[in-house]
Amino acid sequence: MKRITNRDRLLCFELLADEKMNPERAALKVGYSKTTARTKAYLWVSNSKQNPKPQVKEFLEKLLKNRSKKLEISAEKIEKELYKIAFSNITDILEKMKYQVNLHLLKNLSEDEQHAIAEITEIESDKVNRRQIKMHNKIKALELLLKRIAPEDDGDKEVTINIYKDDTIKTKKVKFD
Repeated sequence: MKRITNRDRLLCFELLADEKMNPERAALKVGYSKTTARTKAYLWVSNSKQNPKPQVKEFLEKLLKNRSKKLEISAEKIEKELYKIAFSNITDILEKMKYQVNLHLLKNLSEDEQHAIAEITEIESDKVNRRQIKMHNKIKALELLLKRIAPEDDGDKEVTINIYKDDTIKTKKVKFD
């Protein structure tokens, strides 16, 4: 196996710093030409057998593994967060907050319900203050969750989700068109 060059090492760091993890953009930032960045950067970070620089992919995987260890991120943790958003219920939240968007009443919500809230906005108009709750995007959370638990190529339209809560397992079947 070839040793990774400093430039390729920088490519991996730039790739991780890039918001969308775009290999072409990262390659341009570390000095590769537009042609090389466009035609080869994606290949270098892929699992393809034609990858001429597998050491780049290996180094990138090592960085990602170290990052997730430091952040204590696991696939299970991501799935649990997506679940909180995907299956949150605004009505339950409003009931617990007595149909008032009062920051004091947030303590009445469970941690899962709090995680489902994206923002609380205060709007002042005609000397009247109003607050509104914006929830995270449930549809996007469902789509992401589905991609994680049911790969597209298996053709399944029904997914069984095991929910671990309070040391018990609850099973839920979700159907998709």
